[in-house]
Amino acid sequence: GSERPDTEKKPDGTPLCGDTNNGFVAIWNWAILGDGGHTAVAYDNGVEFARSTFAVATTGEEYLPDAPDTCVTVNDFPSAGETTYLEWNTSTQHFEMVESCESPEPEPTEPEPADLGECMVDLTVKPGQMCSGTLRTYDYTFTVDAGGEACVASDIINQCYDTRLDLLGAAASRNDDDSWTITALP
Repeated sequence: GSERPDTEKKPDGTPLCGDTNNGFVAIWNWAILGDGGHTAVAYDNGVEFARSTFAVATTGEEYLPDAPDTCVTVNDFPSAGETTYLEWNTSTQHFEMVESCESPEPEPTEPEPADLGECMVDLTVKPGQMCSGTLRTYDYTFTVDAGGEACVASDIINQCYDTRLDLLGAAASRNDDDSWTITALP
C-alpha cells in the first residue's frame, strides 16, 4: 500500500496498475541471506503474483559495528560528467548520498581558562582566566572569555555579564582591557 506514482501509467500513458497504492516495503538485513542469488516471491491470499531474483554481496558479517564512517567519490554517476559522494553510516549499515566528502571546518573552541585559584577582592581576572570560590553555600567559578564577557557558574546559577556583576553580595567590574576586577565578596 505504499505510494508508487510510477505504477499508475506506462510511459506512453496507457494504464499500468490503474492506481499508485501498490508499493511494498520489506525491512530486512540482506546480509543474513548471505552472498549470492536469491528469489523474492509475493503472494496474495496464498496465490503467487510476483517473483523477482536478486543478488546479495556482503562483507562477510551481518553487522559492521566498527566500520569507519568513510566517504567515497563515485565519478560519472548518475550520468556521465556527474559526481556522487557516498558516506558510510554505521548506525544504518549503508552508504548515504552526501553533498561532498570534505569535512566541515571544526568550530573554533576556546582553550580551557587558566585557573587563578580562589577568587578574592581586588583580584583581576583577564580574558582566558578563571577563579573559584563559595557564594553563600554554593561553589562557583568566575570566568572571563576571550571577548571580555564574565560568567558565573554554579549549581544554582549560570549567568554572564557584559559590564558589571552584582550577585548574592559579590561584585566585579569590567576594565578597559576586557579584564574584570572583583570588588566585593560576601
